[in-house]
Amino acid sequence: MIGDFEFIIDDHTSKMDIRHWYELVSESGCSVEFVPKTPYPVLNSKWRHLDFGNVCINYIHNTRPLTAIHVPDLKEVRQNRNFKLVYNDSPVALTHYDRLTRIPAESFVLLENAHPFELEIENESSIGISLNLEGSWLKKYIPNPKLTVACPISAGEGWGKILLDSLKTIEDQQDPEHTIPRSLIAEQLGSLLSLAMLPSGGTKLDSRHQISLYSKLDRILHEHCHQPDLNPDVVAKRAGISRRHLFNVFARTSMSFSKTLLHIRLENARNMLLDERYKTFRVCDVAWACGFSDLSHFGRRFKEFTGSSPSEYRKQGCTEASA
Repeated sequence: MIGDFEFIIDDHTSKMDIRHWYELVSESGCSVEFVPKTPYPVLNSKWRHLDFGNVCINYIHNTRPLTAIHVPDLKEVRQNRNFKLVYNDSPVALTHYDRLTRIPAESFVLLENAHPFELEIENESSIGISLNLEGSWLKKYIPNPKLTVACPISAGEGWGKILLDSLKTIEDQQDPEHTIPRSLIAEQLGSLLSLAMLPSGGTKLDSRHQISLYSKLDRILHEHCHQPDLNPDVVAKRAGISRRHLFNVFARTSMSFSKTLLHIRLENARNMLLDERYKTFRVCDVAWACGFSDLSHFGRRFKEFTGSSPSEYRKQGCTEASA
């Protein structure tokens, strides 16, 4: 660990200082490249890094839109910095685990450093908080963190709000160690993390094996949801379990197999309708790409999911982007 540091980057920062800043970022276990949106040549950011041993907290104040790109780094593996918890007060488009997820403003999201990710922030001004977390330490509080990776967690209510308030309080302290020992602060953050990331809706996965198996099934559904003929038999075979075992696993969660698959497909469709790269896709093309073979069925389900038809939803998204 390299301890605490502060850094400011703007149009007057020399190339040598920017290079030094990136070295600090890499050594702190972050390994993220920040790319400003055109027409800005450089970032305009204030960065504060606080080292708590098992947890490092980064407070990032940006005044320009940017994209944060992470490529897995051996240095992070050696430092056991397996996960990042990221908060942003602006909406974020996250690409992780080979899928796009739109993270609402004022939300947390857990990321796995072993896989690349990209965070796109369009707002001119944003405040971000990034926590670099040791995997072995995190698993004391969250038995299987991978189960919550890339899933938005609201910071506006419940334990998520308390976690955010605690992080903001830490930032306000000139030297947090003068308040209480840093190891105790890390323990408090771990406890709040475990509460903020409690499984939703009555999940009863009560063993590490069941959690790992559900995580595996979830990955299979995300990877193959575009196939219209995807069914429990196909997924069970890919996971190496029986159809009955598959249904038993989903019976312990708040959603059945069919509801989980439908939710994944609708979320993918919503992301595609808002993504500029697919603006030439017709609604039927989006439906087919997301695994729907019946356009009318897709339209009904999508309206139940978002409150708008696919065409209306796309139009609303374009209007908001223009504004």
